[in-house]
Amino acid sequence: MRQAGVDLAMVSEHWGAMGIAEAVPKIPYLLVQQQRLLRHLRACRPDVLVAIDFGAFNVRTLNALQGSGIRTVYFIPPGSWSRHRAPGQLPFLVDAIATPFPWSAENLRRAGGPARVEWVGHPLLEYCRPTCTRDAARAQLGVESGRPVIALAPGSRRAELHHLMPVFVEAARRVTPKPLCLLTVAPSLGEAAMRPYLPDDLDVRFLDGIAYDIIQAADAALVTSGTATLELACLDVPMVVAYRGSLASELQYRIIARGGRLRFISLPNILADAPVVPELLQRAANPDALAAALLPLLTDTPERQAQRDGFAAIRAMLGDGDACARTARLILEVAAAIPAVAR
Repeated sequence: MRQAGVDLAMVSEHWGAMGIAEAVPKIPYLLVQQQRLLRHLRACRPDVLVAIDFGAFNVRTLNALQGSGIRTVYFIPPGSWSRHRAPGQLPFLVDAIATPFPWSAENLRRAGGPARVEWVGHPLLEYCRPTCTRDAARAQLGVESGRPVIALAPGSRRAELHHLMPVFVEAARRVTPKPLCLLTVAPSLGEAAMRPYLPDDLDVRFLDGIAYDIIQAADAALVTSGTATLELACLDVPMVVAYRGSLASELQYRIIARGGRLRFISLPNILADAPVVPELLQRAANPDALAAALLPLLTDTPERQAQRDGFAAIRAMLGDGDACARTARLILEVAAAIPAVAR
């Protein structure tokens, strides 16, 4: 949005949290920011408010704006990846909803409500399009024939870096011959946050986020559960998914798992509703286990081919690669519904 010329009144890149232990300390700060945002919206009265994901914050904000006359569009509604999540009051809070998954559109429409619901497809599909071939990417990196290339995607939060970067590094050091590691650096962290975790004997190239042209050169990836898993699936890069957190996160995970409400945590498995990629959580995400799951993916094996077949099926669920244009048209149509005098 910054690159497109949007005036950023507030920057939310550090607002997110995973799990109760991370979320609770942020609640007072988020409540303050929400009041700032509400004052701003009521003062500037935009033609359309576009809420994007982040349901814990955005749904509460939309509730507070009821009766304000501000038209609203929700892009990527909360929990849209789930086939079973109840839509709640969202179809009654907004004028239109643009959702990335077809089952989400069906669930939202069944709930009733005045909101116009459109399945637009997933925006990642149109962005995950490398401009060169995988062979060209490997040539650019100067990778010798037979040398493994591993992508390391430890996430975008400092807590994820703290808990996962050490085990990713140790798992990579167990791969022979010595691999080239492509390390994704989130803008919210920067290279300086990564360097203390890197030993001298690991050959690492830093990437600016999930740099699609370069990361496709990876034979396989170690990745923290999150959006990166779907990006890599779109790029056809086999992966092992991991997640580790604090002791409180461990307790929360065990309670949810014991209740039978947690079948998968990674987007490829959730969307396929099947174990397409290995998932290693909490204590199971240790260097030995990660390396053991990663090694079969580095060469042509049935495990590698099974993942790629699963990725092809997942990509077919994400639409035709025109999600952003369709969402933009929907936003403009909602804006046009405002009487000219009011605008």
